[in-house]
Amino acid sequence: MGGVGSFNRSNRTLYIGKMHESPDKDQSKETLLRHFGEWGKIDKWNILYNRGIAFVSYTHEANAQFAKEAMQCQSMDMDEILNVRWATEDPNPGGKAAEDKRIAQEGRKVIASKLDDNLIEASQTLRALEDGDIDDLYEIEQQPEVSEDTRPAKRSKAEDGKPAPKAGLLGGDTLENIKYYAELARKQAEEDRTRKVPAKGGMGLLSGYGSGDDSD
Repeated sequence: MGGVGSFNRSNRTLYIGKMHESPDKDQSKETLLRHFGEWGKIDKWNILYNRGIAFVSYTHEANAQFAKEAMQCQSMDMDEILNVRWATEDPNPGGKAAEDKRIAQEGRKVIASKLDDNLIEASQTLRALEDGDIDDLYEIEQQPEVSEDTRPAKRSKAEDGKPAPKAGLLGGDTLENIKYYAELARKQAEEDRTRKVPAKGGMGLLSGYGSGDDSD
């Protein structure tokens, strides 16, 4: 298979044919790893001795792509002309399961490296507000109620002699507002649960209604 592999699966393993072998197996191994190791870290390798065939599996697919293009029709320590192709998929079920697990782990690492703590907190809070899952809202420390006129101005950590927090997708004020409204929603839900329902029967159900005319 030519080109840079298949879009249907990730391939990191190269088939190397027409390789001249040394009578010393250790020398053949050293020659193979020295030449193909120039293109990236090798995870696994195998030489089919007396057949002139080897397999090399790189840690990353990009390294395998470079090695394939660079070593095709080249020679190592002898005058051979190498036939470098993509290896077929490992037929061993255990090997396929291990490769799937490796791909999943790499994906989780990449996703985790791109996430911002502030973004995660904000998205979880917004989801809880939208779904009405009060128990999932972040707890906010109870503070004495202060009017807007007497509320002190916020001071950044930089003003206190500490480095300012790393800016995320949402600013600090936005996160504070989200938490504030989340707390209001939580309190409202608690009040709804504790509100007493009027007893049935008689005029009790109408006792709370007043007149639209204040003169009566």
